Amino acid sequence: MKERSCSSTEGKKNLASVLRDVEKKGERFIITRRKKPVAVIIPYDIYVQDRKKRSWDELLELRKELVKTNLSATSLVEESREELENRQT
Repeated sequence: MKERSCSSTEGKKNLASVLRDVEKKGERFIITRRKKPVAVIIPYDIYVQDRKKRSWDELLELRKELVKTNLSATSLVEESREELENRQT
């Protein structure tokens, strides 16, 4: 996939064209301000894939932490439920 860079001013002026290139050609745009990258415009499906991967990675990290505590998922849910119930009363 092609990656291009443009200033925020250029991006603003040519937003329709930028979005068309992202959608139709799968291009990625790095938006800069004073020549420093501040944002990226990517195709939506790439964003969704990345979000799913990050969520999966977070779950794996949570699992690692849970294993360290010697708590089962069931006991964790039960303790959390009890804590929530106690907060509500």
